[in-house]
Amino acid sequence: MRSLVVGNGTIAGYVSTRVYPLVFPAQATMPCITYRIISGAMVPHTGSEDVYITRIQYDIWSESYNTTNAVKDALFDQFNQYSGTVSGQVIMDTLVDLNFDTFEKDTKLYRSVVDIRVRHSGA
Repeated sequence: MRSLVVGNGTIAGYVSTRVYPLVFPAQATMPCITYRIISGAMVPHTGSEDVYITRIQYDIWSESYNTTNAVKDALFDQFNQYSGTVSGQVIMDTLVDLNFDTFEKDTKLYRSVVDIRVRHSGA
């Protein structure tokens, strides 16, 4: 799913390819995005192919609340009922499941959390 984020022109206009698993590197240029898998499970279905739901959390980091929100809005647009094939995996649909904003006192950065639920085939 990282490829959908960096391949989106609006998002890339803000973060370029600064999309990192779990944590951003020391001295990272802002804004950036980190992501993690929250959960994943096979779900009951009637078709012949296995169906899974995976939750992915994207954290948007920025020195500006307005920039954080602009990237968040672009993520919402990207993942609002998205369907297609990503890296050979069929994505049936996506849903923005959770969102909240915060300010991290330690890093002095604004952070927006966007939790996406992805229904897909295969493991």
